Amino acid sequence: MTKLKILYIGFADQGQFADERSTAAGIAQSIYTESVLCMCADFRSLRVSNNKRASLNNGYFFVPTNWFGNLRASFGLIKDLLFNTDRSEVVVLYHSFLWIFLIPLLRIFRFRVVLQVNEIFYNAGTHVRLAHKLLELMMFRFANAYIVSCNATIPFIRASGSNGSILGEIPGPLVQPFLKNRGYLWDNIRLVYAGVIDNIKNQGAFIALELAAKLNNSRFEIDIFGFGDQKSISTLESKINVLNKMTMTKVSFKGALKPSELTEKLTSYDIGLAIQGFSASFGASSFPSKILHYLSSGLTVVATGTPAVVDWNSKDIIFVYRKENLDDLVEYLNIYSKKTHIGTSKAYELDISIKEKIKKGFYDFVCRLS
Repeated sequence: MTKLKILYIGFADQGQFADERSTAAGIAQSIYTESVLCMCADFRSLRVSNNKRASLNNGYFFVPTNWFGNLRASFGLIKDLLFNTDRSEVVVLYHSFLWIFLIPLLRIFRFRVVLQVNEIFYNAGTHVRLAHKLLELMMFRFANAYIVSCNATIPFIRASGSNGSILGEIPGPLVQPFLKNRGYLWDNIRLVYAGVIDNIKNQGAFIALELAAKLNNSRFEIDIFGFGDQKSISTLESKINVLNKMTMTKVSFKGALKPSELTEKLTSYDIGLAIQGFSASFGASSFPSKILHYLSSGLTVVATGTPAVVDWNSKDIIFVYRKENLDDLVEYLNIYSKKTHIGTSKAYELDISIKEKIKKGFYDFVCRLS
């Protein structure tokens, strides 16, 4: 059997994305994926950035976003790979439009390409032009195999005409070291929503207000952390002020925190809310990575039953609600007991499961190549 060697191309500080929160998410995913892949084979990583200054200062590989600069950088990387690696190395890339030239070039020079697909851009609403869809499908078509965030992404990959292998799931970054929540220190049940504040596309924070009104019980309190445009945040704060005069379940908006600050802060809660509207288009293909963030901090997790969540192989470790009116979620919370909560063990178990399945996926992939 061919000995497996992996080159993982992921994101460094000031990587692909324009805004800080997305950069942080991409970096966190890259770091966790490296910890998974290094368990599978001889492993090395290459961090890339579209920030020239950051690249020069930190030794990252610089990949511009403009087409000419991107093509030139892609040829430069191919040249480096041809002279410094052998063709048995499997190149794993974190899905991005930065690779529109690199992926076809890798295949032309007979490298095997594994694409890590965490979301489908043309379905998530971030790249809605037909050209974006065609380019994304082209990248799917050229890849030999895939690591997906959940089974719901697979039909979108198959729409490209590719029959490449699915090597396993990495639904998002588990943030290590795993923490244990401190729920035993208080009597109330503390719920937290951390994510986008958007009253149009992603309504999770506003659904949390609806949940508070339905609970209407002083035993519960809900805190919201998040970022968004000023109009959405002002609307949220206004609705909270009105709601707190009407219901016994109090809600607070705590503003935005950096991911590292949020991870520690989450241990002050019992339940993490990974909630969104059932009609949100991105729910059909984008797995809410905040689920793993909550699990890493020892929280019980409740999540909206979107296709991406329902198709997740490990959904049994969380509570998935299916009713848009929240009745099943309210029923679950009303019988929730801290005594049955098992802290960080779910994160440990999930981490082990992810690594074992990815390792087997790569082993089977290499056996087929032999």
